[in-house]
Amino acid sequence: MSLPGLDESDSHSQSPSSPRLDRLSMKSDSPSDISVVAGEDKTRMVVVSLLASLLQPEEEVRVAAASSLALIAQSRPLLVLTEWHSALTREKQVVVKATPSSRRKSSAVIPQLVPPGPQPCTALIQGMGVIMEQVVASSCLDAGDVRHRAVLGQVMATLVEEMVGRVEVQTVASDTLVRLAGGYMDKVMDVLLVHFQPNIVLIHPVIVNVLGSLAKHHPHGSVPFLKAILSTTSVLIKGVKASDIILREGFAEAISHFSDALLDYVSNISEMPDTSVTVAHYNAEADVIYEQLFTSWLPAAKEKDLKLAILSAMACSTPLISASPLKEKAAQYITTLLGLYKKLAPSLGSSLEITLCLSQLLDLTTSTSPALLEPVLDPVFNTMFQQVCFPPDYSRPSSVKNHNEILRCYDTMMKQFPGKLVSGLLTKVDNSEEKIKIGALTVIRHLLNLPTESLGDRLEEIFNNISSRLGETNMAVQKVLAQIIVLLAHHGTVTGMMGRDCVEFIIRLCAAPEPVELANGAVATESLGEMCSNILQLLTTSVPSVESVLWPHTLEYFFMPDCEGAVPAVARSLAHLAAKNKDQVEWGQFQFCTSGTKVLARLIVLSSVPQEGGRGIHLLRFLVKFSHNINRHLLEVWEARFPLLLHYLEQHKDNVELGQWQDWLLALVTDSVKQVGSDGWTEELVSALVEQLPMYSSDSREKSFCVVVTGQLLTLVTKQQMVMDTLSSLFLFTLERRYDDQACAQAFGFCASTHLVLVLSKLEMLLSNQANKRSTLFFGLLRDRSSEESQARVLSIILQCIGKAAMEAQPSELEESSASIVGKFLSPCLSDCKDSALVRETVLTAVSDLAVSLQAVLKISPSFVLAHHEELLHSAISILQNSSLTLSSRQMSLHCLTSLIQLPPNISQFSRCSLLKACFSTIFSSFLEHQASKTEDYIVASQLEQQLTNMVEKLHILIQELLRQEMEQSTLDEIFTMLEPWLKLDQDLSRELSVNIFQGALKAYVKGVKLSVNSPSNFTPGPYMIGAMIPRCCDPSKRVRKIAMECLQHLLRILALYEGLTVETVEQALVQLQAVNLRCNGEDGGKLEISCVSQALVSVLGERVQHQHILSLLDSLVEGVLDTQIGSVQGTIQVLTGLVVTRGSEVFQNIPGFVRKLHDKMGLMLLDETADMCGDVAEVVQQFCVHNTRGVVVSLIHLELPVDREARLIWQSLASENRLGGEVLDVLLEVVTQDQEKEGSASTHPVMGAASAMTVMLDTHKLEEVARVELGRVVSSLVMLLSRSLGTKYSPSSGSLNKANETTVIIDPVNIALETLRSLFSCVNCVVVASSLTCSGLSDYTQLVGLLSRLVQAVAQHAPHHLPAILSGHVPFTAATVPECMRVASLAVLQSCAEQKAGGDLALLFSTHSVLLKSCSDSLPLARRLALQGVPQLSACSEMEIETSCVASLTVLITGVEDEQCSAVSLTALRGLVSLLPHVPPHHIHPLTSTLALKVRPFFESSSDDHRAAAISIYSCLARCADGDHKTRYLDYAQTILVPVLLHSTSLHPATSQACLDTLTSLARVTQFPPLINSLSSYNPTQGFTALVSKIVSCKCRALIEMYPTAVANAVSYFKSKNPMLRCNVVSLLAEVLCYTQDTEHEQVQDELVTAVIQGMVELLRDQDREVRKFAAKNLGRIVILANKI
Repeated sequence: MSLPGLDESDSHSQSPSSPRLDRLSMKSDSPSDISVVAGEDKTRMVVVSLLASLLQPEEEVRVAAASSLALIAQSRPLLVLTEWHSALTREKQVVVKATPSSRRKSSAVIPQLVPPGPQPCTALIQGMGVIMEQVVASSCLDAGDVRHRAVLGQVMATLVEEMVGRVEVQTVASDTLVRLAGGYMDKVMDVLLVHFQPNIVLIHPVIVNVLGSLAKHHPHGSVPFLKAILSTTSVLIKGVKASDIILREGFAEAISHFSDALLDYVSNISEMPDTSVTVAHYNAEADVIYEQLFTSWLPAAKEKDLKLAILSAMACSTPLISASPLKEKAAQYITTLLGLYKKLAPSLGSSLEITLCLSQLLDLTTSTSPALLEPVLDPVFNTMFQQVCFPPDYSRPSSVKNHNEILRCYDTMMKQFPGKLVSGLLTKVDNSEEKIKIGALTVIRHLLNLPTESLGDRLEEIFNNISSRLGETNMAVQKVLAQIIVLLAHHGTVTGMMGRDCVEFIIRLCAAPEPVELANGAVATESLGEMCSNILQLLTTSVPSVESVLWPHTLEYFFMPDCEGAVPAVARSLAHLAAKNKDQVEWGQFQFCTSGTKVLARLIVLSSVPQEGGRGIHLLRFLVKFSHNINRHLLEVWEARFPLLLHYLEQHKDNVELGQWQDWLLALVTDSVKQVGSDGWTEELVSALVEQLPMYSSDSREKSFCVVVTGQLLTLVTKQQMVMDTLSSLFLFTLERRYDDQACAQAFGFCASTHLVLVLSKLEMLLSNQANKRSTLFFGLLRDRSSEESQARVLSIILQCIGKAAMEAQPSELEESSASIVGKFLSPCLSDCKDSALVRETVLTAVSDLAVSLQAVLKISPSFVLAHHEELLHSAISILQNSSLTLSSRQMSLHCLTSLIQLPPNISQFSRCSLLKACFSTIFSSFLEHQASKTEDYIVASQLEQQLTNMVEKLHILIQELLRQEMEQSTLDEIFTMLEPWLKLDQDLSRELSVNIFQGALKAYVKGVKLSVNSPSNFTPGPYMIGAMIPRCCDPSKRVRKIAMECLQHLLRILALYEGLTVETVEQALVQLQAVNLRCNGEDGGKLEISCVSQALVSVLGERVQHQHILSLLDSLVEGVLDTQIGSVQGTIQVLTGLVVTRGSEVFQNIPGFVRKLHDKMGLMLLDETADMCGDVAEVVQQFCVHNTRGVVVSLIHLELPVDREARLIWQSLASENRLGGEVLDVLLEVVTQDQEKEGSASTHPVMGAASAMTVMLDTHKLEEVARVELGRVVSSLVMLLSRSLGTKYSPSSGSLNKANETTVIIDPVNIALETLRSLFSCVNCVVVASSLTCSGLSDYTQLVGLLSRLVQAVAQHAPHHLPAILSGHVPFTAATVPECMRVASLAVLQSCAEQKAGGDLALLFSTHSVLLKSCSDSLPLARRLALQGVPQLSACSEMEIETSCVASLTVLITGVEDEQCSAVSLTALRGLVSLLPHVPPHHIHPLTSTLALKVRPFFESSSDDHRAAAISIYSCLARCADGDHKTRYLDYAQTILVPVLLHSTSLHPATSQACLDTLTSLARVTQFPPLINSLSSYNPTQGFTALVSKIVSCKCRALIEMYPTAVANAVSYFKSKNPMLRCNVVSLLAEVLCYTQDTEHEQVQDELVTAVIQGMVELLRDQDREVRKFAAKNLGRIVILANKI
């Protein structure tokens, strides 16, 4: 049906292709339709212009024009298509008539500003693509209208013609035709088939491609035409030359699409409109096409793409071939295709297309007559096999698809020729070449997926052949064989002995961990071992016929060394089978697995490393189910223990704690043997373990566990000879494996717990044999290093066994054997171990173990004395003193000494001296080496630090023991002197160990010291030790603090002891320290409270330290100020401060020296992390100044500039005393204010020094009271100082030595003044005000004004009560006689005060306003601007004050608008009006409205965006006066500014755009139209100008509608604007407005204006700006349609 808007007169059209006849056809028979004709001409003009825009070079413009044309086409498709056809015809004529030297151009094309676009005809056709897409989508074409069909036919014919003639339009034209085919398939076919006739000599390839695309995208719609198309194709392809590659390729692809469409149609025939269609209907054409492709095209093709296309076409068309040619030429077809694999496949890079042809042909042939394949069976099988031998490349989908298609061919052939196929494949399995063998096995594996019934007798043949191939060593072949065995098992053929061979094959492969590398280099996703493990489990659980093959014969594989990797899989399989097979196993049928004890011995050792393949879980599960075959008594123990062990393994699969696990297994084995309770069974188990030792590799953990468990079981063996023989075997196996000697020692140790005499006897025999070998070796005076190392290792093993035996032996037996152990084994080896580090470390360990073990002997026999004790000590000391030995050896030596010294008898004095000297030199040198090494290896450093820690711990024990023997003051002093450097090291470990050792020494001294008549009366080193301990009492380490506090208490006890005080008196004084120690350092104590600790220390030390000790104590504390720990420094300073306060008068003569020393310490502290504590040191100086004030103050007054940090801290400290601080501040203020009239006085050294000192003291906030009283005077003086400092430089006095001269630090007077101001306000608690005084360089009046404005603003907001005082100090400086700098500064303060509404003080504000009014006529423009800027603040005054001064204020501001001397003054005046007008009573504004409008309107077109924004905002302010009779007057003004306000609303200037939006909002409020008000309030600027205009127009506000004609008339002038943004916006504005007005009956704009708009927009189509052209082209269609009411 026709769409609305199409006139009935359109039916009289005679020739849609003729523009003249089209125009005549659109005339009405009625004379009253002249307007319609005019509108039609207007629309035609727009269409022609938009078509011209399609020829412009910018793509965006062409797209916009095409979208407008598409919009018009939805209502006038006939007109658009007709004009498009006419335009294309004209351009074609121009092309024909154009000469090479002069080529016509379209009049609509603008001068080329960008690279030229596509050719005109090409551009028109590309635009038609967009147009036709919308036309088809909107279904605006009427298929039943003959005019539409006629013009469509012409358009289609033109598209086909251009498509054939122009390569660049083929894609667009073909897509358009395919799109139209959805509704006009017959029409499209008509225009295409004209060019697709049998009698045409040369068919254009694009025609063929489009026909193929139609079949591809509209398969069911194209089928009715395929009979004719295929018929024509069968004729045309015979005439296509071999050189025409593109055409042949197009035909081949089209044939594929034709065939696919037909087959799809037939496969869904029940849903198709014509159910009579069958494949047979197309046999004749398909036979001809296939024959031509096969016999002519394929042999002649040389290009790869063409070959692939032809093969694809053959594969697709094969199902359409009839039986007749197949019977005649099937063998020929197949033979030829087979030959293509060699001829074409290499050049094609893929065999997929050939394989698809072959697959389809074989499928068709077998379904037609299988006998046709008899002549070619061998070539087919051979070729198929060659293809299957190429493994698929999974990175190439075509390779995988080709492989699968070949296998599908095998499925096809298997149905008809199974015997020949299987026989041939099995024959190829015998081939020695890997690729052929794997290929044959791959096909067999694929065929075995067929049902058992389909395979028949072939199964037995395949199984027999496969079972004979199990000796393959190639892993890739093994993988395929394993997969075949699984498939054969599912068919039930894996039975009997050959079945066992297959199972053995699978089990052996389970031990193969390496991934299988495939022939093409790819790697399988799982290893061969994993795959075979899964296969074995699958056979166990899913194939019942294989169970008899598996059980119990697979037990043998536990004992085959080459199958150890398969243990997890075998155990998992047997665990499943054992649950179902409860009968006793006949052990006689096995070769290796001959008893249950052997099974237990083997599996318990393998279980000791359970994470290997996860075998532990499977082995334990099997054992518990198999226990009745091992011993019937085991079930009870195992059922209780195994669940816990299994649970642990399940929870810790990857992180088994091996030591703990093996201990559990040892306990399990021991309990199991005890449960059985049979000596014979125990001996049998031990023998089995020893026999199986050779089965494990030398470095395996399993072998170590086997040795250990054997030693454990020997404790339950009663036969001594068996114990001796077994120990010999264990020792020999350990000696041979050269790995894990500790396992052998542990086994000997376990055995010694019950057979110590036998163990020592065996070790003595081994040592004797070793001694004989050594004597034989040296008899010949020869030295064999390898033999020496072997002998050293034997000796090392013996000594390790001795140590473990001593540790495990019973105390009573050990006491009897200790002399023999030391005399025969340890003492000789310790004294002669210089040449072997292995023997040395082993014997030291053995001695230590023996000494520790003998402690138990001492408990039962206190009179025991160790034989050879002195010899052992001296041998160990000689090792400790040997600096050439490793730190590990010396650490072991110290450990050995520590153990020996605790055994009787006591050592001699000589030994004690040697021991102390060796220990201290070794420990300290080792620490220094560790500190100097700075190794970057964290592990090495950590191990070294741990070794040193262990050595110090042993030293701690030694010192305590030695002090216990001899208590002397000098000994303790010597120990402290050695420990003092450690006390101050940065490492926590060193400090902790130092105080720990010192504490032990003090504790031993307190307990052991005995004073007599001749003893010293004074503990001389005590005070210095106390001072050194105080930093440690505040150490960051809690452990250090606690121990240090205890050390301090011990020192005070020692002092009191020498002073003769009673214990009760001393302990009562120490209660306070003990309470603090418990509070801060106890187990439940919180964090360190330094003040609490320091107070307690001051209290106790002040009471307990005598007068003669104070100087030494204070000197030690001063040294502690430079401690490495921050907390320690803080605590030391606090203690020092407290002692100076309480006891400082006692050192009056030494105070100057202390002050100098502390000042030096402060300088050093500033370079350290303790710099923040220099202030605390300054407080110490302040406390010293209480006793000697004059000297300190005089030295501080003469400090250099800038003030250094140390002096600054001292100034701050002095300011804390009110009397002194107040006096100093008065003097400094007097210096700052003196000589103000002198030029350059602001930058003299005295003023700068005074200001700097004032800054430091004010920063302390201790002078707040003084600052508040003098705030007005101080602020005004400093502000004037600041203004006078602009542009000046600091001038130091001739007699001062300034740090600025030394360090090139620039002293800026401005910065110093600012700093003083900031400090002043901070002092009176106006922190925010102080923070406002920031400036990155104050060099001119503008920056000064900004700074003072921020200052006053902060004061008004946060301290308004200070404003009166500040302002009163500045008013005198506004007089005209005052210098400029001071006038500017004072007016800046007053103006800012006015802006801040005087902090809410209206009286102050009004008085300020009066002062500013007087200054509006100042001769300085900056002063005038400041004054005008403050005038609008009258709005904050009371109504009476506004009423009084508003006229004068407005007059001043209007006068300022006309200021021609400075544009900034006029801008300030405009902004002042914007600010003041909303607050002036309307009756004062009405008389001035005309004047304001007249003076402000010119700024709309100003080049200054700021002026424009302010001028527009004034109109927004005037809206508040539009009430009553003044509303109409305001709307009249608004009518004149509506268009510029709208157009500037998207200005890039934020203030302008916001002013426009505010003015629009004010206008909406004046109209009192809620929809308009709501729309504007919901508008977001990011939505763009079009959205804004759309919102306004859609509201349909009557007041605005009345403005539309004027607005349209005013907007037309903006077509000529120089601003591209305005030209773009006016297009959108007119489009929205006219789309509304012309769609109504009463608000329509006059035709003359519409015509002017359309003409203007048509002109904009040729605009220089691309965006303007784009907007014009995009909106022109809408305007034309709605303006003419189409």
